[in-house]
Order: sequence, then C-alpha cells, then structure tokens
Amino acid sequence: MCLADTLDEMISDGRIVPQLAVKIMENFDKAMGDALAERVKSKMSFKGHLDTYRLCDEVWTFIIKQPTFRFENETVSTEKVRIIAQSSKQKARDGRVLWDRLGNGVLGTAFIYLWAFFKSIILGGHKTNLTHYFNTLNRLALAS
Repeated sequence: MCLADTLDEMISDGRIVPQLAVKIMENFDKAMGDALAERVKSKMSFKGHLDTYRLCDEVWTFIIKQPTFRFENETVSTEKVRIIAQSSKQKARDGRVLWDRLGNGVLGTAFIYLWAFFKSIILGGHKTNLTHYFNTLNRLALAS
C-alpha cells in the first residue's frame, strides 16, 4: 500500500505520469529482486517477536511484531512487518520461477515486504532517500 500511496503522491505532484506508475507497479517485484541481487552490498539484520507463521502452498508467511532493523549506519524500529518467503524452485501460477537470483537460504529465496519499514522512513524524515529509492526503481522499471 505504501508504494501505491507514494506513487499517487508523485503523480499528484507532477513528478511522474500515471502510465509510469502503472509500469512500476507491474514490475516492482522483478526490479526489487534484481536490485537486491546485483546492487545491494550492505548488510542488514533484524530481531523481533514472532507473532504468526504459516506454510500454505509452499509459501511461508511470518508476522514479526516490534521488529528492529539494524543497518550499517542506522537502526529503525516499527510496529510490525510481514515476511513472505518462497522456495526459488517454486513456480508462479504462470510458470515463471520466482526469485531465482537472490540466494539459497534455509527457506530458499525470500523477499521481504517492508511496507511498515517504508512508512517508518517517511515518518522519520527520510523522504529524500525514499525519493531516490523510487527514482532508482523507475529507472529499473523503464529498463525492463
């Protein structure tokens, strides 16, 4: 939801056109996976309280309450976060292999949806970093 809200705000401000926002939403997962696999060199760790977990159709879902994310230069806390992990061997309904370039952890390849984290960035006064992040996603989406 935070991505859609941010894109709506950028359309309202005239920074992007609606067609670009649609393309970003369509290509977000692929662009994020590629960027994480190829460009991110920094490390992050987190801890929190595991509230809920489930395995359904080979997809793990974890709800972590009160997580704290530690980056090299910063620590960010939020109310809760959802982690969705799927084996890199698992295929999407349309037959594509999901996240086959992100690594081989215990759960296979994982993608972390940090909507609450993005909200913390916005509320924490880091709009410049978030704008830079979405501009990078725009370039990745246009390149694909």
